[in-house]
Amino acid sequence: MEECALLRSIRPIAKEGDKQMSDTPESRYAALARRVVEAHEAQPLRDLQIINERTVRELGPLPRDGLPVQVKRKPKRAPWEQPVLDTSTLDADAPAQPQAPLSDIGDSDMFKFNNPFKEKPIPPPPVPQKLREILKDYPELIERIQQQLNNVMQRPSKVPPIFEWAIWMLEDELSSFISEAREELRVAQTDGAPSAIIKAEEKERATRHARSRNRGMSDLNELWHYIEAHKESLK
Repeated sequence: MEECALLRSIRPIAKEGDKQMSDTPESRYAALARRVVEAHEAQPLRDLQIINERTVRELGPLPRDGLPVQVKRKPKRAPWEQPVLDTSTLDADAPAQPQAPLSDIGDSDMFKFNNPFKEKPIPPPPVPQKLREILKDYPELIERIQQQLNNVMQRPSKVPPIFEWAIWMLEDELSSFISEAREELRVAQTDGAPSAIIKAEEKERATRHARSRNRGMSDLNELWHYIEAHKESLK
């Protein structure tokens, strides 16, 4: 620890006072300088004592035999440091692993999972009639609704009940139709083509009517009857 300027200046005075102690009384200044130097030299010992006391208080006394020696373990290698098998060491004459033919893959459970009506003897769920009427000029939207209903029946929910789950999925899909139609209308208005604007306005109006609970979503009886009729198969 570096000494401050005051200690460097008074240390010679303190030493001089020590030489004069045997012959003449030391001056007040020399006595003060000596006490300051002694206090400064004793400070590291006091700090060490405080640290030891705090360590014993928080961790307890050291065992008689000392701390146990921990054996250093070799750290595991990271995945990117693992040795890579040299392809030249592979046996070129080793028989190839058998692979399933494409016909078997097509009938695997993974592919059946994406088409629940291939295994279950029930028809696909119906798209509500009013939605079909409102969106009759947009078959691609009706097809998307059909796909959403298929997904609902493929992964039926118990909480909420499957009918409420189907309504939520329909409303979400119809809301996306409105957003897409409004974006098409914005693009048409930016381009300024009158025919494109009229077409986009009609689509935007149709999607809003389809989403309305007083129009497209007002009659879901057919979907309700479908779920009730096949609820055992949809569990």
